[in-house]
Order: sequence, then structure tokens, then C-alpha cells
Amino acid sequence: MADKPSHWTVEQAVRCLIAESNIRSDGQLVAYRGGCRWEEDYQALNLKEQAPGLPAQFKDDGVYLITGGLGGLGMLVAGHISEVSERDAGSDLS
Repeated sequence: MADKPSHWTVEQAVRCLIAESNIRSDGQLVAYRGGCRWEEDYQALNLKEQAPGLPAQFKDDGVYLITGGLGGLGMLVAGHISEVSERDAGSDLS
């Protein structure tokens, strides 16, 4: 992806894109911004085990949008919210 600032010429953008085809990289996503090349990278992060935090607070009359795939995790979260809420939301789950 090339973020073309107003001071870039078409020729400069084309040169960067052509040069990109000659760069060996494991990255899937590259961006040029402000004259700099940025490459997507992920690094493992070891987290220290922490004490559990405070539980989430859900409003009894709250409306929550839960998104997800087809694995069923969204329905589990919705069921949990329904259980901890005083309002009977069972008929609203779909």
C-alpha cells in the first residue's frame, strides 16, 4: 500500500512500488508514509501471570452488539451476559 502524500510525484511513487518487488521480505503488508517504508511485523510477547481483574459490569437494560464467526463463542458470551443480568434477555438472543 502506498500512502501518496501531496508532495510525492507519480514517478516517485512508481519507483517505490517497482523497488518493492526487489525487496526480500516475509511481511504481508507494506506501506510508504512520509517517505519511509513501514512493514507489518509481529513479535511474541510474554505476559506475566496476573491476578484476575474485576468482572465486566453489564447494565440490566444495556444493549450489546456481539460479533464473531460461526464457532459459537459469541453465543457463549451472550448467554453469560444474560445470566449475570437481571433482565431476561433469553428471547433477544439470536
